[in-house]
Amino acid sequence: MIELEYKIEFFSPWHCGSGMGGGRDADYCPIRDAEGFPFLPGKTVKGLFREAAETLFEQEFVERIFGEASLRDNANLKSGSAIWSSAEISAKNREFIAEEHLTEKLYVNNYFIKIDDNGQTEDHSLRRGEYAVPMCIYGRISALAPDDAEKIKECMGFIKHIGLQRSRGFGRCRITPVSTKEAQQSQARPFKRQKEYYFKCRFLSPVVLSTSGGNQGAVNDTLEYIPGANFLGIAAREYDSFGSEAFDLFHSGKVRFGNAYPLVSGKLALPCPACWYAAKGKSINDGESEIFWDPERRQEVQAQLQPKQVRGGYFIPDDRPQTFTGNIFKSFSLKSAYDSDNRKTEESCMFGYTALNEGTQWSFSLRFDDSVSNAAVEKILRALTGRKQIGRSKNSQYGSVELSLLSENPLKGVGQRKQKLHYLYAVSRLAFLDSCGKFTLLPDLRELGFPETAEYDMEQTQIRYHQYAPWNSKRKTRDGERLIILPGSVFVVSSEVAPDMKTVQKGVGVFLSEGYGELLYNPQFLFAGKLTKAPEPRQKQGAAAGKTDDLVAFLKSEKCKEEMLRQLYTRVSDFIKNHSEFRSIKASQWGAVRNVAAGCSTYEDMMQTLFEMSDLPQNLTYDDQIKNNRRSHLKDPGLLWHGVAENQWKNGKREALEDEIRKIYDEKGPETAVLFTQLLSAEMAKRSR
Repeated sequence: MIELEYKIEFFSPWHCGSGMGGGRDADYCPIRDAEGFPFLPGKTVKGLFREAAETLFEQEFVERIFGEASLRDNANLKSGSAIWSSAEISAKNREFIAEEHLTEKLYVNNYFIKIDDNGQTEDHSLRRGEYAVPMCIYGRISALAPDDAEKIKECMGFIKHIGLQRSRGFGRCRITPVSTKEAQQSQARPFKRQKEYYFKCRFLSPVVLSTSGGNQGAVNDTLEYIPGANFLGIAAREYDSFGSEAFDLFHSGKVRFGNAYPLVSGKLALPCPACWYAAKGKSINDGESEIFWDPERRQEVQAQLQPKQVRGGYFIPDDRPQTFTGNIFKSFSLKSAYDSDNRKTEESCMFGYTALNEGTQWSFSLRFDDSVSNAAVEKILRALTGRKQIGRSKNSQYGSVELSLLSENPLKGVGQRKQKLHYLYAVSRLAFLDSCGKFTLLPDLRELGFPETAEYDMEQTQIRYHQYAPWNSKRKTRDGERLIILPGSVFVVSSEVAPDMKTVQKGVGVFLSEGYGELLYNPQFLFAGKLTKAPEPRQKQGAAAGKTDDLVAFLKSEKCKEEMLRQLYTRVSDFIKNHSEFRSIKASQWGAVRNVAAGCSTYEDMMQTLFEMSDLPQNLTYDDQIKNNRRSHLKDPGLLWHGVAENQWKNGKREALEDEIRKIYDEKGPETAVLFTQLLSAEMAKRSR
């Protein structure tokens, strides 16, 4: 398989809709990534190429590369073999634009009106839209056979316009291939047999891990962690090759694929415990707010501080005092199904995706039972190394990640603290069945390693739960609905005997293969008093391509223009402040000066037209004076020396203006001097008495 990299060159402003307005600023705004850069979603790119392929090639090629699906029947869903990334600005351009804070310069405004049947402007029809400036963006198409890649290249020449109002000149573009290379294969590497391995998962694109099954018309929120079932699914793609070992590896719990949590500066973050409370209106990540984990302490401050449960967020458990990383970065985008027959958006088929941003790093563990063979361990490790796809819509725009082995456990220093009661913190999701085989939120304490005499302390036990039906991509259907306990939940048990640690370490409950059942006993971080700040999870670091183009030069010139205008407005303001006598000049005179500055082709022409005294004969007749005044408005020399203007510009005003313009010329050059004249005359026309 090969990976094809392509470039999209836009020759006019373009707009890929986000489905959202800009309030009072804009009626519709283009889609942007987490850092404010425009991009072309992989779903849009895939749709454009599919439309071209349906015109150029046979149906078998289209369905094999792009997939086949019934919009109303997910059971018949068949995904395509190709993987489509979003098209984005190159990494070098992103770096420059971010450092210089020029993101907003990437957009221009366009105004539109509606014409009624009478050929007149329709009332209340003015609207404004934001468009991205012409630029080059880069994308990738992976998992292509060599012959298929050649056909995809032919499709590129078929696409001439992209985005909104493409029939009106917007979004004119050219797509060309940049490079073709063999896809990187995971390398077989020697390894030391261990019971537990640790992986790093880096997001190469946004990832959607829906909290529920979403259909058209739904807004799908995303989980703030990566369930171990996603990594189990990656390894299980080679299920048949494991033969008789397959059941033990993927169903018995002998191999446990843990949840992935944020990796911050090489340290693993865990979900905030549900037993933590903070004063209402305050956040525990400020390093000052007290954490109330003891119910007696909460009762003491109830009237003054009103403690409120901490929900969501992560912390790093191995620092003292503990450090808090805040919430996970997310982004939201609206999507809609496409009616290929009528070539328009499918009616009543709009939905939304909330995604975890790209560039963040995560870590998960992989545990093996001693009975698992070395060959199976090695095969699973190889399957979990390299570039992979997880989550929803993983063949276009979302779900691209890179997995690699870590040399050591990123979760360090989780000590224990003796308490009168026994605390069990849920590191992962938990699922328990009662004696009748139904899901329960309060399992028999013997499943947690306690004796029969143990009892729950319901005042301190904090359980958060979720109900969902997992999707099985192999069978193209959903499994039975599950009632699960969420990570961060805390069981508090009253017992004279500590729990059996072998039971706790082995995992409790069901679905152990998917990373369920991991607990920590009396972890010291549960009883923290305060947390200090920590760096946020890393944001997106750039697009795949590393090219530079004319976009940087354009933005540099725009930045120079903006700085020059800022300086000129300062000079205009200072000049007006220091020359109050100019306010007596009428607005019509300032308008004439502005017309001259805007109409003259050079600085010399402007100065001659405004300030050069023309030799006019004395004792002119009335008709000659009228003609001369008319000629002065047609750029005859000496506009400010004769006619109606002469009386208003005398007493040194004319000379003061000329001196200031020449100073600007000496300091900044002729173009800046002309622009200064335009800005000054426009501003004085507003302020004239």
